[in-house]
Amino acid sequence: VNGGQTSGQNNFGVYLDGQTSSEVSNLSIKKSLIDSSLSILDRNISWQIQVTNTGPNVATNITVSDIIPAPLIYYIHLVNNPNTYNTNTGVWGIPSLGVGQTATLILVTKVPNSACGLVTNTATILSLNQLNSNQSNNSSSAAIQLKKCFTSAPVIKK
Repeated sequence: VNGGQTSGQNNFGVYLDGQTSSEVSNLSIKKSLIDSSLSILDRNISWQIQVTNTGPNVATNITVSDIIPAPLIYYIHLVNNPNTYNTNTGVWGIPSLGVGQTATLILVTKVPNSACGLVTNTATILSLNQLNSNQSNNSSSAAIQLKKCFTSAPVIKK
């Protein structure tokens, strides 16, 4: 089994550079749409990002990147203290996450009237103080199809 992976309920305890078992955590991330109904009056999309610590230890100083893709525009966010979200960099900071705990960030974006096409928003776990034993679940995306994009037809003169 590769470094730090588990089989059933057994952790094989492969650690790098002298790390101990207390320096290992496993974080996963899930991104989803929670409100995507667009109308003439409501041009907002709400995204939910959840980071979960499945153990075996507390994870600290976690940073997550969620850069809002064009043409969407940041509007507002909701996050529980002491977690933070930097609207300029798109970095979500989570000081500590206990085993079995989940931290949630809600991002609300505005959709310009001219926006069209498929828009994909991705959140990625960037770092934490511990070794993340399974990095295959450190990125998650959600997508929404906005109105179709039309290109102007050539003008035919008679």
